[in-house]
Amino acid sequence: MAQRETEIMPVGTQLTSMQLVIHKADETKAEAVEAIFASGESQLLSTATDWTLEITQGLWPQLPSWCWPPESWEFQKVGTIGTPGFDEVLECSRTYNEVGELVGLSIRFAGGTFTIRSGAHITCQLTRHTSQ
Repeated sequence: MAQRETEIMPVGTQLTSMQLVIHKADETKAEAVEAIFASGESQLLSTATDWTLEITQGLWPQLPSWCWPPESWEFQKVGTIGTPGFDEVLECSRTYNEVGELVGLSIRFAGGTFTIRSGAHITCQLTRHTSQ
């Protein structure tokens, strides 16, 4: 699947939060991540059918249309994203698979790095930077 190059969280982007999209029946697996920007807009990061990372315009505060029935889905806030040290994007780097398709992002903040990977489900990891 050809991935269109989209400007994804350029340096200086202000985030107010990151929200995991979770099916209530299996709260251990995220199906997507919604990045909410200070501008009020959002981007939805989800796994495409070929397990690449798909990035689309978000509908915050509405759930994505594929969340059916809506009462079976919810947003879960990602801890400290949007708080001081985790609110301004310093760098956003992409990860590609062996055939050049986008499969992940690494978003660096002053306080740490938030990594998103596509696959059977979205996986996320927040790593705090330690003082030297």
